[in-house]
Amino acid sequence: MAASPGPATARSPGRYMTEARPLTSGCRTAKRLIRRVVTGAKGTITFLIKIPLGGGPGGEPWTITSGTKTYTKLHGRGHQVVDNYTGSPATFVLKGTVSPA
Repeated sequence: MAASPGPATARSPGRYMTEARPLTSGCRTAKRLIRRVVTGAKGTITFLIKIPLGGGPGGEPWTITSGTKTYTKLHGRGHQVVDNYTGSPATFVLKGTVSPA
């Protein structure tokens, strides 16, 4: 995954891992937290996706929470626009802005 300032669609030729956790809150603001970790030869990027359980417009918001090696200073945020978790392989599309610092 190359890092460049501006709009980006995340794609990774490496491996990924997903972890889901419920976020306890009021019924109207309840969210599920999804942590996706993408690993490749140049390093690892961790994304946090917040899915509102009541639904919402524009896709689920994501942020880059950490990176290693080449991606240590990477920052970004946007929305998940495709979540094909039932596919084989599963596919996810994250659109937003990524910058190296």
